[in-house]
Amino acid sequence: MLSSGEMRPATLPVLAISLAIGLAARSAIADDVDALVTEGDALARAGQFAEALDRFKRADRITPKARHACMVGLAYLRLQMLPRAEVFLTRCRVRATPADPLPEWMDDAEHQLRDQIAAATMAEVDVRVLPVGAAATVTVSSFGTDEAFEPQVIHLPVGVHVIEARAPGYTTVARRLEITAAGKLPVEITLEPVAVVTAPQPKTVQTLPVVPANTIVTTVDHTWSNRLLVGAGVAAAGGIVLHVLASRSRTRLDDAATVAEYRDHETAFDLERAGTFSLYGIAAIAGGFGLYLRLTARESPVQVSGDLRGDAAFVTIGWQR
Repeated sequence: MLSSGEMRPATLPVLAISLAIGLAARSAIADDVDALVTEGDALARAGQFAEALDRFKRADRITPKARHACMVGLAYLRLQMLPRAEVFLTRCRVRATPADPLPEWMDDAEHQLRDQIAAATMAEVDVRVLPVGAAATVTVSSFGTDEAFEPQVIHLPVGVHVIEARAPGYTTVARRLEITAAGKLPVEITLEPVAVVTAPQPKTVQTLPVVPANTIVTTVDHTWSNRLLVGAGVAAAGGIVLHVLASRSRTRLDDAATVAEYRDHETAFDLERAGTFSLYGIAAIAGGFGLYLRLTARESPVQVSGDLRGDAAFVTIGWQR
């Protein structure tokens, strides 16, 4: 049995492999995010704002940052989608930190947004969700399905909108909103807690007295820990192979001379990248569980006792974890 300060020598290579996998996965993710932002910036400069939005959103899903939200907001501003631009520029300002600062053009972008909203017929909708501490998010029918935001003031154009609020542990509530003119319009949505079904209490079972018993000592083998560690190694090897292939595909994308050639290589790159992340994740999880099982497996004494009472026989089995 291992004490808290001991470690088997065989576990050291496993720890090294797990660390290497984690560092490689983190490096691959960082490179991928930087590549997406670079592609999006190039597309935006070429006036292809819809394609740029796709790159910026994908980067933000991998690593949420103020810079990513700013780029999404600016792209929506260029597309004249003012409500969405407003939401993402607000998110950018909320996320900003000294380590993740606002871009230099942020003030100019917000000034342009305010001017365009003032020139359009839009209502100032103050969305509030109760209870206040419900950690609610809001979506608008004219927004994308991945564009939920915290309750705040937004500007919506004339027309019919559906505002939906949801929060963990509460029922989802949707409100239909018809805007006919500019002005201020408060919208308050109250969420109701989800009904909790109480499970029936287990019946109390009376235990019989146990007489002194014989003890049988068994040991826990390492079958499952070995299987998990081997599986982690296989997944890591596969991840490394796909990582190399993805890097080559990345090079082909960078060298593509035409849009058609770029799209031909883009599908292979996306599949190889997804496979790389999946295999690295499987390797890390399987290796972690396998290592945990190997370090915590120990002998478990089993208590077996018997008692004869008249014409009946009672057997009691117990063990410790």
